[in-house]
Amino acid sequence: ASSLAWLVTPLRRLVAAGTVLLGLLWLAVAFTPLTSRLAEGLVRRDPVQDADAVFVFASRIQEDGDPTTDAMSRLLKGIELMAEGRAPLLVVSEVPPPAGSYAPLARAWLATLARRGEVLQLGRIVNTYGEARALARAGRERGIRRVLAVTSPPHTRRAAAALEKQGLVAIA
Repeated sequence: ASSLAWLVTPLRRLVAAGTVLLGLLWLAVAFTPLTSRLAEGLVRRDPVQDADAVFVFASRIQEDGDPTTDAMSRLLKGIELMAEGRAPLLVVSEVPPPAGSYAPLARAWLATLARRGEVLQLGRIVNTYGEARALARAGRERGIRRVLAVTSPPHTRRAAAALEKQGLVAIA
């Protein structure tokens, strides 16, 4: 009986109940389809079409120049679209320091894997809205109207909406 003495005070009971509820929530998220069902509305999958550019939304590059998992998967998808001849231009933006630069890696992979196209770097930008504005500005200068937007699946709806708000046609 003395081992349960800590449950006596109301605050301790509240903490114990909160811990149990958090544990149950974690179990529901980790071991049920709840998370994937909640994320369904976030993913946008448009049919792939030819475009004026492939835009790879920024993801962190390590300081040594190696990509993180997200950065690598995004950039490889962009390179794949370029290799298929879907667009003549690969556009990348950068995450502010201390992250490394996307552009050198994009140029190297494009030359090695796609063997076609050009890389345009938009510079260091802090958020999706800033990326969309910078791409729209570059688009007016370079005639970019239709964009294949490459990002992580849960970000596709928001990213495409940001581009469309700037007057671009986004294919997520």
